[in-house]
Amino acid sequence: MDKRREDAHLDFRVVLANLCILTFLALPMSVSADPKLIAIEECQLNGFPLGGTIEEMRSALGEPDSVLPVLNTGDEYPHLEASYDGLRIVFSTRGQTALSYFVTSEKYLIRSGVGVGSTRQEIEGVLGPTSYYKSGDTVFMVYRLAGPGGRALPVQFDIRLQGDVAVGLSLVSR
Repeated sequence: MDKRREDAHLDFRVVLANLCILTFLALPMSVSADPKLIAIEECQLNGFPLGGTIEEMRSALGEPDSVLPVLNTGDEYPHLEASYDGLRIVFSTRGQTALSYFVTSEKYLIRSGVGVGSTRQEIEGVLGPTSYYKSGDTVFMVYRLAGPGGRALPVQFDIRLQGDVAVGLSLVSR
């Protein structure tokens, strides 16, 4: 390799290494490695459980504003999304069970009373401290759900904070 090509190759490696370092530093950092496990029953939303049916949703939350198919999910089967003011619930169409929910309204609380408007201190007082990561001005508290016998489930419960106040909740099957 001639000297110019060798210098250019070395410059490229230095630039690539710096980009890798900058990318790593830009990633949200978790304060602790393992999110706290909480019982899946704790995350019932106004009495509606993850895995609940559309009929159970209507019984617990009333008639939704809309129920529409969700396309391009990348899954084998399409999903349905039920929408309320400040709440979206995603259902599998195959099993008609709730897979996830996303909350932005103070009307919807989990069993312990935590919801949008709760402070970090209130949340940690009820659910306990957990891992979190920061992205810009937003902090995400992360909890994992446990099923019978305390076995960890592939479900994550996130609480989005701005300042020290919850502005959103999400429960997502992974």
